[in-house]
Amino acid sequence: MAGNLACGILLGGAGTRLGGREKALIEVAGRPLLTHLLDRLRPRFDEIVLSTNRPELYAWTGLRCATDLLTIRSPLAGLHGILSVIHAKRAFVIGCDMPGASLSLADRLAREDADAALPVSPAGDEPLHAVYSTECLPAIDRAAREGRWKMTDFLGWVRAVRVPADPAEWTEGPLSPFFNLNTPEELHFFERSLMTP
Repeated sequence: MAGNLACGILLGGAGTRLGGREKALIEVAGRPLLTHLLDRLRPRFDEIVLSTNRPELYAWTGLRCATDLLTIRSPLAGLHGILSVIHAKRAFVIGCDMPGASLSLADRLAREDADAALPVSPAGDEPLHAVYSTECLPAIDRAAREGRWKMTDFLGWVRAVRVPADPAEWTEGPLSPFFNLNTPEELHFFERSLMTP
């Protein structure tokens, strides 16, 4: 995957159900949540970009940061920022609170001849574990002008492919690729999973 596919991590803002802390910096097993995700991603990607409006908090990673160029703070603005700065033509984009990231699924999505390739789980579209091309930028700009801020609002204006993805088929560790951390209970579940041999 190196070279032709970058990786973008959406750091987002404060986890309101996790005490309002910067979610990527919440400590899990003594290390920031972001480091657990980077452990999985660094061996596979030469180019990793962090989407954040607080780059000073992430200087310790040594990674480039992409601040929002659009006015509304949303994951869509984060995606736009990532696609605006990457050197590669496409990026695997994932939320920082998805420590079960599936690299094999990212590779599968990257094989699609499309501007956007989204996995579809039993819960529906999974736009925060997907591959996007820089060709999506004009469509995202259009969605922003029209005040449409959902991650899937621009897909009708690009070559988008939805790929059925059974989480059980793509799970590479104790967590589903689509598991995300929003509550203290989910945080504790992740911490326990790190202690499972």
